[in-house]
Amino acid sequence: MVVFKPQIPSQQQQQQSQQQQQQQHLQQQQQQLQQQQQQQQQQLQHQQIQQQQQLQHQQQLQQQQLQQQLQHQQPQQQQQMVGSAMGSFVQAPGRSQMLSQGKVPSQTMGNMSGGGFQP
Repeated sequence: MVVFKPQIPSQQQQQQSQQQQQQQHLQQQQQQLQQQQQQQQQQLQHQQIQQQQQLQHQQQLQQQQLQQQLQHQQPQQQQQMVGSAMGSFVQAPGRSQMLSQGKVPSQTMGNMSGGGFQP
């Protein structure tokens, strides 16, 4: 019995040293995994940033194109509106002046909704 006693601590020591080695190895693996994850996250963030920049660039381009199209369309519409408004203003006083002066052609009298008198 006395001979077996020193063997027990030696076995324990061996086991402990093996456990320590395993733990160290595990820690190294974990560190490597963490590093890989960090790298992947950084790459993902970089890709996301690039995508956002591209999206913003596309949106800006679309907005610029839309603004240009709108700017092209707006002056034409304004000119048409002004032209038609001016036309109606010019026409209405012209008719009333002609009516008051009595120089109304028969065609305009027929077109008038009120009928009116014929000279």
